[in-house]
Amino acid sequence: MLLLGCACLALLAYQVWGDNGYRALLRRRQEERQWEERIELLRRHNAELQKRIHDLQTDPRAIEKAAREDLGMARPDEKVIRAPRRQRAEEKHDRK
Repeated sequence: MLLLGCACLALLAYQVWGDNGYRALLRRRQEERQWEERIELLRRHNAELQKRIHDLQTDPRAIEKAAREDLGMARPDEKVIRAPRRQRAEEKHDRK
């Protein structure tokens, strides 16, 4: 009877802490939630990129904005004055 009890206890322990036990199930569910969050984040990012593509294909103002901001372009009669970029906090700290 004692042997049967030990065997049942060992089986129960394996079901809870084993490779495919309850704890592993909880870990996999947590991983699944993390992947679902990551997928949702990527879907939102993809939608933003799709909107930007659409805007660049259809809206002349979006094209001009991208040309000015991303490529530093200007009209022939304009002068561009560039301000120095801000230094990162680490660079400032290193110089002290």
